[in-house]
Amino acid sequence: MGLNRGTPGGESPRGSNISEGESIPSDGMGSAELKILGMRLGWAAVVVWFSANLLSQAIYMGFHGEPYNASAMLSSIGSWYWFFIAIELVIWTTFGGLVIHRVRERVAEGEPDSSAKPVPDGV
Repeated sequence: MGLNRGTPGGESPRGSNISEGESIPSDGMGSAELKILGMRLGWAAVVVWFSANLLSQAIYMGFHGEPYNASAMLSSIGSWYWFFIAIELVIWTTFGGLVIHRVRERVAEGEPDSSAKPVPDGV
């Protein structure tokens, strides 16, 4: 028995007959799309963070000829020190989680290791 969606014959405005108990597909993002978006944003944050650190170190070395002393720099900013340490820990935790997730997906898919060579038949 079809659900009446305001059109004759129980047809939905999209033209399909929706029976009782069936769910109507939503046009919003599903959990899989949100998961993919979250992973992409996570990788983007890690890449931006790494690139910014690399670029700032390169610029500092270009002007002063030696790498900056991160401990002295962080201690000179006072109480903000802990804020930046917390951000650093969040980025490293995100990076570790993304790497672990990627490894688990590869293992679950059963993909062979890229360094593994196929064994020839008859050996």
